[in-house]
Amino acid sequence: MKKNKITLYRLISKNIMTIVITGIVAVLIVITTISYLNFQKIENSFRENAKQLVSITFNSLYSTIYDFDARYYKGLDMFIEYLKTDQEDLDKKIMDFMYVNKRLGEEATITKVDMNTLNSKIKNKIKDLKNFDYFVELDLTSKNLIRNVYLKLNDNFYMLKTLLPVGKIENIISNLALLKEKYDFIKDINICTHTFEGLSDKFPELNKEDIEYLMKAFDTEKEVIIEKRNGINFYSIWKYEDEKTLFRPIGIVLKLDFSQFKTSMFINFLMFIIALGFILYIISKKAHRVSKQISKPFEIMLDNMKKFQETRYLEFDKIMEKCDIKEINELMTEYQKMTEDIMSSFEEINAMNEELESSYKEIEKVNNELEEAYLNFSTQLSIIAEGYDETTGNHVNRVGELSAFIAQKMGVKEETVEKIRYYAPLHDIGKIMIPKEILEKKGRLTEEEFEIMKKHTIYGSLLIGDSPKFEIARNIALYHHEKYNGNGYPYGLKGEEIPLCAAIVSVVDVYDALRSERPYKPAFSHEKTMDILINGDERTNPEDFHPDVLMILKEYEFEIRELWEKINQNSSKLLELLKEIDKK
Repeated sequence: MKKNKITLYRLISKNIMTIVITGIVAVLIVITTISYLNFQKIENSFRENAKQLVSITFNSLYSTIYDFDARYYKGLDMFIEYLKTDQEDLDKKIMDFMYVNKRLGEEATITKVDMNTLNSKIKNKIKDLKNFDYFVELDLTSKNLIRNVYLKLNDNFYMLKTLLPVGKIENIISNLALLKEKYDFIKDINICTHTFEGLSDKFPELNKEDIEYLMKAFDTEKEVIIEKRNGINFYSIWKYEDEKTLFRPIGIVLKLDFSQFKTSMFINFLMFIIALGFILYIISKKAHRVSKQISKPFEIMLDNMKKFQETRYLEFDKIMEKCDIKEINELMTEYQKMTEDIMSSFEEINAMNEELESSYKEIEKVNNELEEAYLNFSTQLSIIAEGYDETTGNHVNRVGELSAFIAQKMGVKEETVEKIRYYAPLHDIGKIMIPKEILEKKGRLTEEEFEIMKKHTIYGSLLIGDSPKFEIARNIALYHHEKYNGNGYPYGLKGEEIPLCAAIVSVVDVYDALRSERPYKPAFSHEKTMDILINGDERTNPEDFHPDVLMILKEYEFEIRELWEKINQNSSKLLELLKEIDKK
């Protein structure tokens, strides 16, 4: 099915408008995203600032109460020290202490404590008190600050209850109520006791919903956040508790309203959309005008070319008369010259094309034969390597296929992938120059033996040679023992200094070695092998390997396991060759 053709005028207009609209949409998306993120950031900032403000205020409240009672606690500590030295008639001494407090203007009472009448929290706090020690419970109401001091004296518990005026902390509570007037985004604020009694008449009365969420906050001691259409409601508690003090929790209701901010943002966004629409209209008009100026001369030229096909005569003068663009005039002049040259040499070009096509086919045939010879040579070398190191026979086949698989998944060009498939089996070709007794040694190599073994990489590169055709084979043989962290050999290369083909073979070589039985170790499972490569063990460090290769190995580990097991079931190239010889 043929596509509908489009005129130059429509093409230019369409492309200009597409670019403009795409740019505007992109700008709109960016601005919208930035605006949304800024709004979220501002909203979160408002939220955190309001919460911090309330928290700081209540911490100041506790500090004020503590400073206010500092003299009382100092006197209480001195009184207890006095009781420790003179424990006779303790009840009378306690009554005298309370009498002194009453003279100071405090409304105070003392009672012996019945543990069964206490709530579990207070009971747990005072039951572990040491003798002649005390615990303080503070409870703030709208009228008083109730201070209950629990004393333990010779296994008896006394409660000194004092009703303190709240005049000195009333201003702090009132200042919290004024936050609503100071900040537009604070819709309501309420501070109440654990019995839902407001701490100031300036706070609004709690509704059923507020009481329900506050009750949940008191029960769980966690903040309850309710998202509203234009704001957020916070229901949280403030309390203070340490080994000797318990300040009864205070409920906090904080309602934030972002409707004014959202309205302002919406108006600004709407104005921006209107401005973009106006700009788009202006650009559209300009685009159509420019498109017409560019396309009209080409329409005239095309009409004349169609007439040329019929009459074999091109009316150049007519084109020039109606064209105001200098470049088009030059184009037509050159077109006339080119037409004459093409017509005179067309037959010569056809003859040259036939000759070039014949030469190309011959070159392609020679190149294919040469490529086939290179691949056949690499196959024969891999058979040599396989036969020399008999303990790792099928190892070279698996390394070749697995290396090609990983290279393909890493996006390596297909031509390079095939070279890795054929040349990876040659990675240990240099071992044919290593003494047989070192290769087949079942125990750990000595330092001198290991230094000899390390030379197989250099021997391999020398055997492969310097031909550009074998560059990948040489790099694999020479560098497949280099480590990504620079701890490898023979040159201690690190990172991207190591060719990717060698880095791939390095990982695959270790993977296959772990999966295979060797004189010094049993064969490991795929799962154990992956764990060693990714997490390391006493012999293997994951930092030795290229991280991208490890990532592909982990991502496609199931396919690699299946491929390894499939290849492992096949006979090695050497065994297949020996079978062919036996048949003959």
